[in-house]
Amino acid sequence: LAQPASPRTVNMRIGAVRALLFWSEDQGYIRRNPLAKWKPIRHETPHRRRTLTEIEIARLLAASPQADGDCWRFILGTGVRAGELAALEWPDVDWEKRQILIRAEIAKSRRERWIPLRADLIPILRRQHQRKAERRAEAEARLKMIEAGLAKAMPDAQKAWWSKRLARAKATVETAGRLVFANSAGGRWDGHLSRRIKPCLKAAGFSAEDVEDIDLHTLRHTFASHLVAAGVDLKTVGDLLGHTHIAVTAIYLHPFEQRKVDAVKKVPIPGGTLTEGATKRQAPLEIAAG
Repeated sequence: LAQPASPRTVNMRIGAVRALLFWSEDQGYIRRNPLAKWKPIRHETPHRRRTLTEIEIARLLAASPQADGDCWRFILGTGVRAGELAALEWPDVDWEKRQILIRAEIAKSRRERWIPLRADLIPILRRQHQRKAERRAEAEARLKMIEAGLAKAMPDAQKAWWSKRLARAKATVETAGRLVFANSAGGRWDGHLSRRIKPCLKAAGFSAEDVEDIDLHTLRHTFASHLVAAGVDLKTVGDLLGHTHIAVTAIYLHPFEQRKVDAVKKVPIPGGTLTEGATKRQAPLEIAAG
């Protein structure tokens, strides 16, 4: 919790260790499970990510290299998770209907969904498609170089090292032509993409606190929050995000609670104003004398 990690993350991690210890006890490796009576941390309030404003989005995209900016814009325009972006393949792109398929095997909910593509995302896919041939050619050239190195390797230890490189190179040749968003070498982004957003935030002039707090999921959160602000119903937002339950989607309502407070202040009642800090959870609302 002090890292900080959310209570949900802590519960998941301790729960995994607890399950391992129960297995160890059952197998006779330990006498008893020291976490047998551990109770999960109660957490009623989910972690509330901040939503990027229109100006902040523009700053981030302007300060990012094109390859990175294309990834940020695609998440902001579709709401896909970072893992879904990294696993997106060319057969998942429907050019005619202008939509992408998030396959069940890469979706967190294990349910497939189609997401329509905005007009400004089509050029991004075209750029990625043009780079596909370049990445594949570079990966194949690297593979040939490694094959040549393996053929010349003499000691067994040296051959083992070259063999590992060869296996990775063969995998990269395959992913370079299959993945929509691949790294410069043609391989999977996986967790590396999340680290690339921090330098872009710094270059855009975000504060140190913001740089620490903003991550790739913030872009997904921003997508959903702005949809809700525009009046899109929660069912539609949840379908786009791949949520199973609408209660999960409801967390994106929170950035706009202050608007309710600001709205009721506009009622022109003589001699009365809403006390600062009052919210719908504070009942009764206090009316202060003007």
